[in-house]
Amino acid sequence: MNEILKKKLQRFSRLSDEHSQVFFQWIRQVLTLASGSLAILVAFQSDTPIPCPEKYFLLTTWIALGLGILAGAFVAFLQVAIKGSLRRQCLEEIQKMEEGISTGTKFVSVGEASWVYTVSFYLMNVSFVIAVVSLVIYASFQTL
Repeated sequence: MNEILKKKLQRFSRLSDEHSQVFFQWIRQVLTLASGSLAILVAFQSDTPIPCPEKYFLLTTWIALGLGILAGAFVAFLQVAIKGSLRRQCLEEIQKMEEGISTGTKFVSVGEASWVYTVSFYLMNVSFVIAVVSLVIYASFQTL
């Protein structure tokens, strides 16, 4: 393999790792903020009379935050799944090499994430947007 291609592949690998780390740090930050927000918003329950319409916006905010937290936790698990997949692929390569089967220069690739993780990621984002919009509507009713 020529030297330029080797350097480009190393750079690509490094950038992929950095992207993955930043992505999952962002997921953890969003989950932390959402969990804290949900805990704080539960305190608003006592301030809102039961029959008023803004109570539904608060309830929508709680449900959306809860759904977003669950979906986000599932997306965060993707990092664990990827590491496990890489580990299994690496072990298979080592076993093939021990058996004398030439694998050549192979680069381990995880491929695309399962559709379940993709749906969870979009569900997390949509539910957080719904939660923020619903919270703004609830807050505007409270200030009237």
